Amino acid sequence: MYCSRCGASISQEYTFCYACGNLTPSERDEANRLEHAPTLPSARRPSDPYLTQSAAYDEAQTAAANTQNPYVPLPPSSPPRRRGFSPGFLKGVVSSLLIVALLGAGLAGWLFFKTGAHLSYNGSTVTPQATVTPQATAPIMPSVVTTPIPQVLYQADWTVGLDGWVGSQDWSVQANMLINDGTNQQLTLESGPTILAPYQLPASGNFAIETRIQVVQANAGFDPLLFHGSSTADAWQGYKLTMCGCGALRITSDNFSDILGQAAFNAGTDWHTYRVEVRGSTMTVIVDGVTLFTAHDSRYLSGGQIGIKSSTQIIVNSFKITSL
Repeated sequence: MYCSRCGASISQEYTFCYACGNLTPSERDEANRLEHAPTLPSARRPSDPYLTQSAAYDEAQTAAANTQNPYVPLPPSSPPRRRGFSPGFLKGVVSSLLIVALLGAGLAGWLFFKTGAHLSYNGSTVTPQATVTPQATAPIMPSVVTTPIPQVLYQADWTVGLDGWVGSQDWSVQANMLINDGTNQQLTLESGPTILAPYQLPASGNFAIETRIQVVQANAGFDPLLFHGSSTADAWQGYKLTMCGCGALRITSDNFSDILGQAAFNAGTDWHTYRVEVRGSTMTVIVDGVTLFTAHDSRYLSGGQIGIKSSTQIIVNSFKITSL
C-alpha cells in the first residue's frame, strides 16, 4: 500500500505514513466515523474498582468532545426563575430609609439653631419667622450723689485795715484782727449791725457764714452774725444770731422777741467758731463743729446785707462766706 500524499510504500498494519505522517485510508475513515457518531458520556460507577485513572481521563476527554460537538442536542433548559425580595434585602432598605431620615432631622435641627429662625404654620403655608433675640440690658448702676466742692465767696483780710468794712467808731483793726472796744452803749435790741461786710448775699441762695470770735467780758450779750438784711433805717429787717446774757444762743428776726430757734450755750471768754448754714428758708446753727439747732423762716430771703453787732468788747480774727 502506498501513501496518497508522498507515494511511499506503507505496510498494512501501519496507520500512518512514516515519511510524511499522513493517515492511511482505513484509519482516516475510522476517524471520520468516530467524529460524526453520536456518543453519550459514560457515567462513572463509583463501585467500579477496575476503572483506572486513564479510563477516567478518557471519559473526561469524551465529555469535552461531546460538549463541543454542535450536532449533539442540548438538554432542555428550565424556565428562568423569578427573583423575589429576600428578608435581608427588605431590612437593608428600611435601615437605609431610617438613616436618611435621622440625617435629615439632624441637619434641620442644626439649621434651626444656627439661623435662629422657627417655623410657624398659618393654615396654608409654612413661613419662617426670625427669632427675636433678647437684647442684653445694661446693669442699673446706683446713682452716685456727688457733693459739690464748697467755693469761697468772700473772705475778710484785715492785714491792711478794715478791708472795706463800714461801721461805727468803736470798730478798728489791730494785729490783723477786727476789734470792738465796747464803747457804743446807745444800741437797742432791735437795731441792726454796727459794722457791715463789703459783700452782698445772694437772694434765697445756699451759703455758709463762719466767723471766729472771743468775748473779753464774760456773760456779755452780742450778735456774732446778722444776715439777709435789707435795711437798717427802720430797725433791722433780717435775721440775727444772738448770744444773750441769759445763757442761750438764738436766731431771731427783726423783733428780738421773735425767736425762730435757740439752744443753751455759754460763750464765756473762750474762742468759738460760729457757723450758720443757710439753704433757702432753712438755717442751721453750728458752734465749734457741733450742730445746736435748726430754724425755718422765709420772710427775709431777698436781703443781701451781712455784718456783726456788738456793744461789748469782742475780738474777731476770721470771717468767711462759702457756697453750699
